[in-house]
Amino acid sequence: MSFTDQLKNSLSELNSSFQYELKKEHSNTFPKLAKIHKKITDEFTFFLKPKDDVAYAAARDYLDGSLLGDTGEYEIISFALTKPIAELGGTSVASDSAKLRVLLDKYAGEFEADKINGIFWFGVFQSYFQAQKSNYVGDSFFNSQRVIRNFLSQTWPYVKKHAPFFTNWMKSIEANLHLLTESPCEVYGAEWLAGSDVRVKQIKLELHIPDSSWFWEDFFKSCLKASLSQSDSKFKESIPLIISLLTRHPSYLDNGMRALLDRYRASSDIRVHNELKDFAIEIWKSPKLRNTGASKWIHVSEPTWRMVLTWVQEANLRLFFELLKRRGVPDPHGRLDFWMQYINQITFTRLVLGEDMRRYLNSHPEWKEHFKNDVDSFANLTGAKGESNLDAFIMEISGHLIVEFNPHGGCYIYQKGENTFNVDAVSLDASTSPRGLKQRYYSGSAKGPDIVHRDGWQYKARTYQLPGFGIFDDVRAGKTNSTATSFSIDKYF
Repeated sequence: MSFTDQLKNSLSELNSSFQYELKKEHSNTFPKLAKIHKKITDEFTFFLKPKDDVAYAAARDYLDGSLLGDTGEYEIISFALTKPIAELGGTSVASDSAKLRVLLDKYAGEFEADKINGIFWFGVFQSYFQAQKSNYVGDSFFNSQRVIRNFLSQTWPYVKKHAPFFTNWMKSIEANLHLLTESPCEVYGAEWLAGSDVRVKQIKLELHIPDSSWFWEDFFKSCLKASLSQSDSKFKESIPLIISLLTRHPSYLDNGMRALLDRYRASSDIRVHNELKDFAIEIWKSPKLRNTGASKWIHVSEPTWRMVLTWVQEANLRLFFELLKRRGVPDPHGRLDFWMQYINQITFTRLVLGEDMRRYLNSHPEWKEHFKNDVDSFANLTGAKGESNLDAFIMEISGHLIVEFNPHGGCYIYQKGENTFNVDAVSLDASTSPRGLKQRYYSGSAKGPDIVHRDGWQYKARTYQLPGFGIFDDVRAGKTNSTATSFSIDKYF
């Protein structure tokens, strides 16, 4: 009888004695015996596990045909199935489909006939979770994993049947048999969404799933899929949780962001979600930069980009009038509500802040925080000739730059390219001189602003003044929000 068989028989007898004691009623020794039983069985489980270098050598010899076939040599390869063999150009047993099938067929027969210890099944299991996609070519990773997965699921009943005792790792496998399916992480994704990650942490510990395993990418995708596949209302409730998930997995951040924004765009109500807007701008900066440099906004669909761009423009306009309100400057002309009728066509906004406003922001840093991720969204207003309370905001609509002054000064409309001021300048001049925001005062259709905010101005502006420049509100321009977009999580990973 081999040393291994002697150990197995001895442990079997010891196990029977423990089980007898554990079943005794009111046994005072129960806690102590249970602890000792678990320690012995768990330690014996890994007594047969080979050292890494030994398993590696066996895998190498098996691949190059030099394995002698001594007792136990084939079995220990199970712990190095997916390990790239440097001496053979990075090939692994798992990436050699013919060698893999021969070996697994050998294992299957031995497990069925109870000629091999269950620890070597666990070796195959560990190799399955240690496989790295980068070590395979084309679809060979998925083909290899499918073969190994099928082997594990088909032979698990034999491992259970012939086991002299149920070890800790075996109990964990039995409670998590979905790990042997094509969707190993869906259960954990649903549990995560429900607020629990206890079980996934438990299997990581009990089954020795490494941090580098493909499993964690699948787990991440399952969490994301579970959250993005909910109804609109449930999905939106989960956005803070999704943002937290993306933040903890930076390698998946960009694809996750694309999926999150596209899912929001596909919902029935795409009005601004401030937390999502702020997170997107923090990670990808302003959507106004889509066509500059290496902006990641170029990788989202046009409707999604325009949705976030609209959020940013709306936030800037609302911020402008909120700051005026905070300073005690009212908006008696209802300009915010008026321009919101054109919000889906506004592709650019810039606040031009006068002396009083800049002083206010310096004394209220909490408001200045609103500009931290879009510092170019405001400029300084100069040349106001003693009117320190004068401010302005600039919008681009339908190829025109619209300059609105506050609290007075009217509205000027320039066809883009005809303006002489630099809309991106750090400071902008409020005067009528060349490069001034009011330069059109003397060159417009009539001397003065294009729109003057008197009684009835909104009707005139909407009916014929703005249409004279080819500018129509969102309804007439056919620019109302459309939800004719589809969403599928599978295209992002």
